[in-house]
Amino acid sequence: MFHQTHELRCRGSSEQEPRCNLISNWGYHREDHLPASTVSSYPPRLRNGNPCREEAAVTEWQAKRLEIEIETEATGGLLVEFLLRAARAVATGDWALATEALATLGGMISPRGDAAERVGTHFANALVSKMTRRLHSSTKGYCAQQIQQLQQKNSSHDPEDRFHAYLALNKLTPFIRFAHLTANQAILEAVEMAEEIHIVDLDIMQGVQWPPLMQALTVRAGGPPRLLSITGMGSSVAVLNKTGARLTNFANSLGIPFAFHTLPGGIEALTPASLRRKGGEALVVNSMMQLPRLLENDTATLRSVLQAVHLLAPEVVTVAERHFSPRRNLNGYHQFLETFSEALRHYSAIFDSLDATLPPTSLDRLSIEESWLGKEIVELICLQDTVSTENCEQNLHWKVFMERVGFKIASQSEFAMAQARLLLKLCYPADGYQLVADAAGCLLLGWQNTPLFSVSAWKQHPVQGL
Repeated sequence: MFHQTHELRCRGSSEQEPRCNLISNWGYHREDHLPASTVSSYPPRLRNGNPCREEAAVTEWQAKRLEIEIETEATGGLLVEFLLRAARAVATGDWALATEALATLGGMISPRGDAAERVGTHFANALVSKMTRRLHSSTKGYCAQQIQQLQQKNSSHDPEDRFHAYLALNKLTPFIRFAHLTANQAILEAVEMAEEIHIVDLDIMQGVQWPPLMQALTVRAGGPPRLLSITGMGSSVAVLNKTGARLTNFANSLGIPFAFHTLPGGIEALTPASLRRKGGEALVVNSMMQLPRLLENDTATLRSVLQAVHLLAPEVVTVAERHFSPRRNLNGYHQFLETFSEALRHYSAIFDSLDATLPPTSLDRLSIEESWLGKEIVELICLQDTVSTENCEQNLHWKVFMERVGFKIASQSEFAMAQARLLLKLCYPADGYQLVADAAGCLLLGWQNTPLFSVSAWKQHPVQGL
């Protein structure tokens, strides 16, 4: 499809079993625990059965995949050309050219086609959303009706559909579980001897990250903590309350003293005064995509949140992010095209990975792509400015802000690498997933030589100045 080559090199790592097994069953499932309908959707080579029949099935599956890849390479270049043509037109405000390019794209893309057609659908939707937001009204032009339909679809994501798409993404792909697993290992190591632990989750959602950590805490060398507290942040009080009830019930089943606190509102609600803290507890801050996302929208809020986090004096700050790196020293027009192109490569690799593990008829894959990944793409493209800005801070990487406020990245342990490898081996044995620890200390998960997600752990160090 649309590939960008990155060289991934794995550093040497110990093959020892991790000290605490974070690959647990609550909310996570190995293939043999999945419903039959889900297991049957995997390529034949991932299922048990007669070896001869398996080999024939593998050959048939691979032949079909090769057919699709050849067809995609033949048409993918033209599709990318029209996507970039539409993106340039939207960036410059040439609505006639934009609607013409989008109308042409309409005959080349499909949410149920091959990977290139499907990812093209969502990027076309994103351009439609950006165009209509800039115009502040229904678009008039060569394909006004099609654009209006796409705009209505982009704004009609049901929260329940999003919830089920998130669970499917967590169950059928390693990306979320990799981020949770790696962050949890860093947390375990940072609070290894702590008797009271307080975790601040900047967007807890359904809280699926924390039961495996609770289980690991029960079997650590010093025994479970005297008290585990979690402060869950999020926009919905109802979701926070449900999440808190589930986590409380799970902690009770393990015999862990537990307290759950809600902190509704945006990420800017985090202040030292907003937390119910006890003296002597070890504090941890956990961010799954939130901090990097702030850079795209509001650098002032990012700086303010990081200053508040620093004042909390956490033992560790764990951060997961999408791994794509557009240059940030460009003007508005070129910055938008740079980000658009990098995002297209990033999500193309994700859609390729879904193609390799789920068949075209998979309803789970359709749910993941339409209700989760598609919404991410729309939000990412719509946040990008197409005009020049005097805010030079937006040209900086979010990690620079972390360093300026007083944090330094800490290398991931060999146990973190071992846990992640075990996760891929046991739960996602598809060819193509790659794991690497980079020189900066991040642990990265990629697909076919394209890094996709990274997790880093940060600890305090002397402030360089803001």
